[in-house]
Order: sequence, then structure tokens, then C-alpha cells
Amino acid sequence: DKNSNRTVEIGPIGTNGNPKLISVSFLYSAISVESGVCGTGYAQPSGTIQLQRSGNGASWTTVQTVNMTGTTSGFYEDESDTCVLGEVMNSSFTFTDSSTSSADFYFRAVVSGQSRYHPVSSINTQSLSIVSTEE
Repeated sequence: DKNSNRTVEIGPIGTNGNPKLISVSFLYSAISVESGVCGTGYAQPSGTIQLQRSGNGASWTTVQTVNMTGTTSGFYEDESDTCVLGEVMNSSFTFTDSSTSSADFYFRAVVSGQSRYHPVSSINTQSLSIVSTEE
């Protein structure tokens, strides 16, 4: 899905009550070609990822918030008199959940406030993933 605000959820996940490592990653990239020399001052992509935890899948608590920033840059191709614009935003982090509860749990990653230079039609890749491992 190439929409700007995304959510991915895992659970219910059983646990032995040991610490759990929750890894979240987000990747966004887009490319376009414009006529003429590249300009300056292109909007840089940005957004926020919130990692949220729930013991029952209904009531969510934010346990970590990460602000993301990326880059938009142009490369002029003299032969074709075009500017190739590339935009990338890549972010990842790991959260340690030290809860000793043995009840099933849920986690979700929520991308919000995302702004970007390119329209949806120019997006190559957008992925959001969440992985849980118990120590």
C-alpha cells in the first residue's frame, strides 16, 4: 500500500514472560523525471512512527515514538536534458519490552504525519514491518 499513513500489527503473541525485542522498520522510495535542469529546495520526506503495545488488542499504549526524515535529491542528465529526482526515507529501531506477564500481547507500528515530495504514482517502494523475538 502506498498511502502515506500506514499501520501494521502483530498478535496475539504468546510469551513465557521473558524480555521481548520488537524491531520496526520503514522504507519509502520514489523517483521521477522532469524536463530541464534540477532545481533546488525540494521538500524532504518526514514522518513519525509510533510503536504501540496492547495486552488485549483493544486498548493501545504508545511505548516509543521515532521521528523520521529522509532526502530528496536531483541528478541532471545532460544528454536528455532531464532531472532525475530521487526520494528516500529509511528508519528502523528496536524496543525491549521487559514485561514479565505471560499473557498474550499485541504490538503495532503506526506511521503518521508523513509528508513527501512525490505523488503516489511515483513511489517505487513503501514497506513497514514489525518483528517480535523473545529472549
